[in-house]
Amino acid sequence: MASSGRRRDVLLLLLLLVLVARAAAADMAGDRAALLALRDAVGGRHLPWDPSAPTPCGGAWRGVGCSASGDRVTELRLPGKSLRGAVPVGTVGNLTALRTLSLRTNAISGGVPADIGGCVQLRSLNLSGNRLAGGLPEGLFSLALLEKVDLSGNRLTGGVSPERTGRRGFGTGGGSGGGVVAVALAPGPHYTWVLSTGKAAAAAAAILVA
Repeated sequence: MASSGRRRDVLLLLLLLVLVARAAAADMAGDRAALLALRDAVGGRHLPWDPSAPTPCGGAWRGVGCSASGDRVTELRLPGKSLRGAVPVGTVGNLTALRTLSLRTNAISGGVPADIGGCVQLRSLNLSGNRLAGGLPEGLFSLALLEKVDLSGNRLTGGVSPERTGRRGFGTGGGSGGGVVAVALAPGPHYTWVLSTGKAAAAAAAILVA
């Protein structure tokens, strides 16, 4: 009986390991597909990414960082890569384990990705120096772990009141396009939000450390 019980436990453990491995493979396949869709949407076919590589991890795709276990994409850094066009839904928002996103100093247009709220692990977001316009998506304010945001050098306009976010807020100039954006502050002792440059950014920094 004891031997039979141990055999059953071993089989259950093996089954669990197989299921976990399959889930991890599915997650990475989804991340890989999202990255390729983003590349195609913003004219990034010149990026040194090999679509035939089984995984974007391990330095195979420059600018892409992965978890220690290599099963999820956690960083995407593509500053100054001559990317242009809008970021479609189902690309960045599908990278649900992403912690750092930097697409600064490109020519990305449209708005802040509408499904950015899907990046529930996001800590740092830098989309500065692009051609983004419009308001901020509600999903941006649902990211409880977000600490650093730089959206300066865009054409963001509109407003998001503190009442809608349930958090403190302040107004800054909305970039070269003018307008005012009320910015929600993530909870915790360390956070930075920058939506404009010059005097407005300095005023925002003063509020942040107050």
